[in-house]
Amino acid sequence: MTKSIVFLAGLGVLAVPLTSLATTYRYAARDGTIRDVQAASAIEALAMVSASGDAAIHSGVALDTGVLEPGDSIGHEYAYVSVSGALASVTAANLDTAFALASDRAPTSGFLVNPR
Repeated sequence: MTKSIVFLAGLGVLAVPLTSLATTYRYAARDGTIRDVQAASAIEALAMVSASGDAAIHSGVALDTGVLEPGDSIGHEYAYVSVSGALASVTAANLDTAFALASDRAPTSGFLVNPR
């Protein structure tokens, strides 16, 4: 009985460092909100987010520094036609910012909010 208690206590001590290696990373979800994922590295977090299918187009992961909170909105995706004639998009908080970011927008192209 005493050996099994010591063994279980030893397993608990070994498990503590493994759980403390997880870090919170944040990513942009398809609905434009910020979500959390727990992972040991940014590469692992990106793999988890990519596998979930919940990430917004072109979203990566960022170490949680407290700037954004889960549920915060990052804006909308605005679609437009580029000078090459291809459909392109930018993510922006408002239409004015979308105009400023879309440096390759065709002169006659407007913007559509992508409903995602």
